[in-house]
Amino acid sequence: MLALGAGMGVRRSEIAKLKLRDIKGNSITIRGKGHNGGKVVTRVMPAYVKESIEAYLPMREGIIAKYGDRSEGNLLVKPSRKPGSPMTSMDVSNMVLRLKRATGINFTCHSLRRLFAITVNSVTNLENLRQLMRHSSIEVTFLCYLNANPEIRDKALDEVNDILFGDEVDAQLSNGNRC
Repeated sequence: MLALGAGMGVRRSEIAKLKLRDIKGNSITIRGKGHNGGKVVTRVMPAYVKESIEAYLPMREGIIAKYGDRSEGNLLVKPSRKPGSPMTSMDVSNMVLRLKRATGINFTCHSLRRLFAITVNSVTNLENLRQLMRHSSIEVTFLCYLNANPEIRDKALDEVNDILFGDEVDAQLSNGNRC
């Protein structure tokens, strides 16, 4: 769950809906939110996401071997309270909450998605980030994920200030070059 959220920006509801058949080699098909079954995209998994899923599969098989397969083909199955049945988005949230309590680190499922957005934004442009986040508009990506982080907002403002009013612009203006 952590690898999918922080490593690929997958929402908790999307994590809960993942099926075993959605994983093919290094690719994963994500069924997102939206009308008529939502947005469906296939993405290449980073190595650590694939490794995390591969490490989970023997645990999944152990739960199913012990309690029976009621998974409906879902990747994630409940280890208790109807063990072997598919996890819901609330089950994903509860697992993250238990991890939060166990580690003392304050985070939520959505924090993982935000971490993904901030990390990806540092190495790509906003349009690529929008596509990876599976948003319909850049405005949603910016307002919900980047503008919400004061460090990124302040860094962006500093960069704009440097471009508009930095030493290079000052030198050009003093040499008589006007924009």
